Amino acid sequence: MKQLFLTSIFIAFFISLLDADTIDVRIASNSDDAVEEINTGNVYTNEDQLDIVVYSTDTLQKVGLRFANLQIPNGATISNAYIQFRARRDEIGQTDITLVGENNSNPLTYAGSSSNITGRVETSAFADWLNVPEWTSGQDYQTADITAIVQELVDLGTWQAGNAMAIMMKPYNENCNDGECSRVAVSFDRNPATAPLLHIVFNELPTAPKMGDVPDSEAVVDLPFTLNVSDYVTLTDGDPVLTYSLTGTLPSGLEFDTATGIINGIPSVSETQNLSVTATDKDGTSLSDSFTITVTNTLIVEYRMDECFWLGSAYSDVRDSSINAHDTISFNNTAITTGIINTSALFSTDQDQMQTEDSSVGNTNGALSVSFWIKLDQQLGKWAHVLTKTKIYNWNDGWGFVNPDSSAGDKLRFYIGKYNSNNQFIDTTLTVSDGWVHIAATYDGNSMQLYKNGVEAGSIINAGLSISSADPIKMAFDDIRDATLKGNLDEVKVWKSGLSANEIKWIFDNELLKKNYNGTDRNQVTCGSNIVGGSWEMIGIPAESRSVAIGVQEVFGDDFVGASYDSSDENAWVLWKREYHENDNLSDWVKVDYINNEPIVLGKGYWLGSAVAVDWDVDGLEDVEYDSSYNGTADCVSNRCVEIDLRSVSTDGSDGSGSKRYNLSGFVGKTPINWRDCRFIVSDLDGSNIEVLTPEEAETAGYASRTISLWPGGQGTGENGSIITTDYKECTDTTPGGCQLTPYHGAWIKVFIPTLTKTVKLLIPQE
Repeated sequence: MKQLFLTSIFIAFFISLLDADTIDVRIASNSDDAVEEINTGNVYTNEDQLDIVVYSTDTLQKVGLRFANLQIPNGATISNAYIQFRARRDEIGQTDITLVGENNSNPLTYAGSSSNITGRVETSAFADWLNVPEWTSGQDYQTADITAIVQELVDLGTWQAGNAMAIMMKPYNENCNDGECSRVAVSFDRNPATAPLLHIVFNELPTAPKMGDVPDSEAVVDLPFTLNVSDYVTLTDGDPVLTYSLTGTLPSGLEFDTATGIINGIPSVSETQNLSVTATDKDGTSLSDSFTITVTNTLIVEYRMDECFWLGSAYSDVRDSSINAHDTISFNNTAITTGIINTSALFSTDQDQMQTEDSSVGNTNGALSVSFWIKLDQQLGKWAHVLTKTKIYNWNDGWGFVNPDSSAGDKLRFYIGKYNSNNQFIDTTLTVSDGWVHIAATYDGNSMQLYKNGVEAGSIINAGLSISSADPIKMAFDDIRDATLKGNLDEVKVWKSGLSANEIKWIFDNELLKKNYNGTDRNQVTCGSNIVGGSWEMIGIPAESRSVAIGVQEVFGDDFVGASYDSSDENAWVLWKREYHENDNLSDWVKVDYINNEPIVLGKGYWLGSAVAVDWDVDGLEDVEYDSSYNGTADCVSNRCVEIDLRSVSTDGSDGSGSKRYNLSGFVGKTPINWRDCRFIVSDLDGSNIEVLTPEEAETAGYASRTISLWPGGQGTGENGSIITTDYKECTDTTPGGCQLTPYHGAWIKVFIPTLTKTVKLLIPQE
């Protein structure tokens, strides 16, 4: 809804005279100049001269002058106005004249009816033309300034450019009662070329820019958004818009340029904001419009293929990096190999494939976008499935990317609904020699588009297609009858909205630069660690072990081959943990029981010592499940988080065991995480009164220290696992250069006396 804001009604008075307009308009019809005898009311319109004020010796007259088609806009500022006459003959007598306007925004021409001039309503404004000079025949003479009269008329609400204006002249007083005080001017009937002329100088009142309806807009989380408000502004007066201003709160991640009127950026969270934008031109006039920007997170799944290992159908082991946690299952020997960014999925046999465990994933309400990278090791086989959500064997619902032919070839088809129905599919070519190729497809409910390496490869208009299928999303699926994909897939994503061509190009460009699709940096996944011979490492295990007990033998047995555990052999190794006391705030060093395959605890830190150098990893263990209840909230700074337990203090410290407890914690991720992005979750023992605090807030509240201690690695040790602590690295959430928890390593975290009656957890975000 538009609202006009005229910043000052007087602003026109300060406009330079260089911008002023001038019009000169003469009487254009014989009925537009007329005289009326005041005492009789007789009106004369066909006179060849205008006897101003008095006719003959004693007949006072009122003169009417109507000027037609004045191109002056309503509300214009009048800076000068007068009427010019051509003298009909010499006149030397003294005279005074009063000029008034007819209070009518578009008066009629004069008629011969009685009192047709005196019967007209006068303006409040008037001008006295006193001591009118002597007239010489053939010379031009100008009246007194009638600016006020003209201003009153153009300010009438019904005045508009092209209207007529009437000015009337009458005796200043009745003392002029003889022909000597008359002035006689040339009329239209005598000579139209020298008939009375109205001269007006004016400035148009500054007009606000015209603004069309700025549309309500939709944006997608993590994808670029641009709205150019200037596209909806029409300039007036030839004046440029100098500034734009915005009222309301922009969605997070967007910025507004007050010089250009452009709103752009990468929205970061789902939200709707009501906004109003105002365009102000150089005259200071402005116009506003209201609109909304709605940001939604339409990403359904994001499979980065950045795991360190897959378990071959044992678990949902291919992680979904979106907030939705729709992890998928790898089958057979689907392998991890080099990808377009980090790693990718390699499908080498007909049994290598992936599919979502939840078959409803990928069903959308009328819109869809899919993006992935593909690299072929051989031609697509006949009827080859690449990426589909469709009924197996039939391909007659949902959507998919397939080779639609009964023989191997270079054709890749994107379809919706049915793979071979007209106006429901688009084809492109795909060959082994292409190497890595980015494929994307969109459907906004009206048209389908297919893109190859960020460039549109084809489009079809077809509204109302059904996108749903009861089958899960499948990658390289083998329906037994036919060949499947032999090659790699990487960075597979599905949205429930139709992305734009610019957004598809943005995704392609970012991933080509080995960045995340939204332009942020991708951290490299760490899939193993090492220990220097004759040293100790403070470690964490980046694998899930809450619901299923994973023992020390499964983690380290395949790494320390031929080495003996906890012995004096030259190849010996050992693992220590901290055992926390129940009755005080102390803890003891305790060796992990290797013989009985003691379980490794998620989030717990350990000390690993080895006499020889060894590379070790956790191959074969299920990845961490980032399944915190805080996913999707501001407390989880990434899309997904995991919670690990911390041990609260057991006493108030009066027993001499100290006022704090050190937790030896192990980092569970595969990419570094900034300590400032972690959160302490503190609650009463019954789970009530939950507080989620940054490290700084936790320290301020007295629950924990914002300072953590990290072990630089490769250091020696004392007896019975006692560590030489002088070489610890301490850092906080504000340490210059950063303070990070890193894969396969641990950290000391301190909690204080206020946690005595509390449960404390650490919330760790996923990269």
